[in-house]
Amino acid sequence: MQVKSTDGVTLNVRVAGNLASGRVMVVLHGGPGYSHEYLNGLSQLAGDDFAVVSFDQRGAGKSSAPVNAHYGFRAQVSDIEAVRQAVGAERIHLLGYSFGSIFAQYYASERPWRVKSLTLYNGTGPSKACFDAADKMATEIYERLVADKKVPRPLPEDPKEAMRAELPFYFRNPKSKIPSDYFDARFKLETAMKTVEAAGKWNLRKSLTRYKGPAFVVVGDSDPFGVDSSKAIHRAIRQSKLMILKNTGHNIYEGADAFYPRMKHFIDCADPVFSTTAGAVDTFS
Repeated sequence: MQVKSTDGVTLNVRVAGNLASGRVMVVLHGGPGYSHEYLNGLSQLAGDDFAVVSFDQRGAGKSSAPVNAHYGFRAQVSDIEAVRQAVGAERIHLLGYSFGSIFAQYYASERPWRVKSLTLYNGTGPSKACFDAADKMATEIYERLVADKKVPRPLPEDPKEAMRAELPFYFRNPKSKIPSDYFDARFKLETAMKTVEAAGKWNLRKSLTRYKGPAFVVVGDSDPFGVDSSKAIHRAIRQSKLMILKNTGHNIYEGADAFYPRMKHFIDCADPVFSTTAGAVDTFS
């Protein structure tokens, strides 16, 4: 499915499940610069009564790059809005993964009336300072893996082999069962650089208070980017629930058995069992 955004960008959109149900989750992938395929596993939430919609962000995957070079927050929000309108959803469940969580946080703070629920998985923190600290930690871990010859340098030229080579960074257990379409994702360095540059020095802590709906913050305890960014999101969204997955890295697969039942409950029941005050932490194996 192809969707036109406000400034002429064409977005490549994937739909799983039944849009006619009126229950729609829009997924924002991370990177930035990656395409959406490595998150296709989230489609297991889809069915006759629920749709999961993902798309390649501007300049990534099969989506076109903006001729005006606009990659900032407002452009990203316009893209989410274009997708929401195209799939006919009045309100959406919104899931932001990794760097995509920044755009999810911004959308929820700018258009809270359009968001039924907000899930931030292995999220980037609500400020540039959080991002920089997490990026520094991850870079140090990556360099140690290179030094220990667990990740090759240079990476293989074949994109799929490059993703396989980096599994020790993104997975606590690189031998975990991973679906084949995980390796179909493609990375565009130019898009990544332009997106981070356009984001500037953000701080969404104050604006996030405008979002009053249910929120679910999820992070792996072995995420190379650390858990502090997710904890910062949890503090910024006071009604949120924080879930720390044991033995899980920066991916949606290692903690799947614990995550999906709670995620389905969160969506189906509008989070009635979750605490409405910050500070509650659940750790699941």
